[in-house]
Amino acid sequence: EIHPVILVFEPEGVAPGELRLAYPYWEHRDPVTFAVTGSYADPSADVGEGLVEHGWGHGLGEIVNALIEAGLRIDSLVEHPFLAWGLGFLTEEPNGPSRLPDGTAGELPLMFSLRASKPLA
Repeated sequence: EIHPVILVFEPEGVAPGELRLAYPYWEHRDPVTFAVTGSYADPSADVGEGLVEHGWGHGLGEIVNALIEAGLRIDSLVEHPFLAWGLGFLTEEPNGPSRLPDGTAGELPLMFSLRASKPLA
């Protein structure tokens, strides 16, 4: 899954490695609202005019705690320095994942893998 920490950065109209803080990380009451252009599968797809998307972010702690509160056991949580698709501030590898460009100061987790199970007893 996409790591919630990178959802705080503006993904459009930025250069690779340009990390422009634009959105909240912590739980927030009001949604973040975007005009819809294309789809996740085809950014250039004609989806019509005037569509708006509303979303609420969830921090990693909120995600993990929701699973624990649902009675699941967290078996593993791994953060990854790559993303399976592109974003404006990442560079896409040929036939591979996207990453922060070489020379970017610092590092960020871009995806995470979480495995949970329901105890039998």
